[in-house]
Amino acid sequence: FQVAAQSLGADQIHSNAFVVDEFKYWHARLLLKMGVAAEWDRWSAGLAITTPSLGVVGDGSVYQSASLSGDYDPDNPGPDEPYLQTSNQEELDPVWRSPLSIAVGGAVNLGQTRVHVTAEWFDSVDHYAIMNPARYEVQSEPGEFRQIQVEYGARNVVNYGLGVDHAFGESFSLFTSYRVDHATTPDYLEDSISIAVWDLSHVSGGASFKLLNLDFTAGLQFSWGEGLTDDFPVFSEDEFGNMVAVNDEQVVSYRRLKALLGFNLPFSV
Repeated sequence: FQVAAQSLGADQIHSNAFVVDEFKYWHARLLLKMGVAAEWDRWSAGLAITTPSLGVVGDGSVYQSASLSGDYDPDNPGPDEPYLQTSNQEELDPVWRSPLSIAVGGAVNLGQTRVHVTAEWFDSVDHYAIMNPARYEVQSEPGEFRQIQVEYGARNVVNYGLGVDHAFGESFSLFTSYRVDHATTPDYLEDSISIAVWDLSHVSGGASFKLLNLDFTAGLQFSWGEGLTDDFPVFSEDEFGNMVAVNDEQVVSYRRLKALLGFNLPFSV
């Protein structure tokens, strides 16, 4: 997250502001996925359970900097006194917690048509710190300390999907599907690392066919969602003609069109 701003007042006093909040981490972990499935003449069903993960090893770093500079007269101090706070911390031990999840699904054959349904429940994850950087002293304010926060949490959600495919003989079929991807970020978690905190919907369609003895699947997927961002600086002009920044929520519309292509390569022994 970076913000760079410049201001010029009606009295020709200018200032520059630069803010950076940056973090980076990786984390390897192990989990157990267990499943069971059953098939009948026309029906099939399955159940899968994914356990919370067990951390193995990881590494992370954080960087934070905020500075303000401009035409400052120490004999006539104004609101834009030079300011600096910065901290760079590396070789931190990150923690990541994944939830317990339970998925169920089924399909039914209706002649040349198959209908598929699935749903998966994800448990909540209590609010926790992914990394714990040390508190650091603000350079421009001796005795004042700050701490960089990289925190996360998740609420429980249920995602589901519905799909239909129809076979036109042995070598060609069409398919379509719809699924939802609910955001897990709790409303109270203002310092979440999540960028997209709104629900997404996905519609896909395409075909499976044989070509040159290869099995191909091709299609398109359209995804959309909409939500509010956290407070974001919006610049406007005040009654004196000065540009001022006011924090305000913004509506974000998400749209994506994705092309899908898959194929199987036959091997014989």
